[in-house]
Amino acid sequence: RGDTDDQREVYDVFARFAVNGVLSNAKVPETLRHVGQYLSSAAQSELEKDLPTDQTIGFQEFLAVLQSVQEQNADDSDLIEAFGTLDTEKTGFVQAVEVTKLLVQFGGLAEEEAASLVTPDGPNNSISYAALHDAIGALLA
Repeated sequence: RGDTDDQREVYDVFARFAVNGVLSNAKVPETLRHVGQYLSSAAQSELEKDLPTDQTIGFQEFLAVLQSVQEQNADDSDLIEAFGTLDTEKTGFVQAVEVTKLLVQFGGLAEEEAASLVTPDGPNNSISYAALHDAIGALLA
């Protein structure tokens, strides 16, 4: 696939959330999730600082934000892919029990250790990408 196909897919997602050709900055994180990018707590804070939620951006500006997020996420691509696979609705949350099972099965953690790592911070006993990213970062530190 070429860059043109990739850009078209990104534009289609952008257009789904945009109004009159511009995207509310408040919608940027959701739009990023729909193109396969999740934000850590640090990235979310940086994005909020750079993009005031009461303003809008056009498609070219969104592409610049997307590129920056992709660069920030380069080291976390496996985690993002796994999280994205579980987050079928692209809400930014997955069931904590599912993450715990994966950490036991593929991460080699004991069930108690995995369960203590996965602290739900969302609705219906779910965990956000940011919380999972932070917890795994703390574990690896």
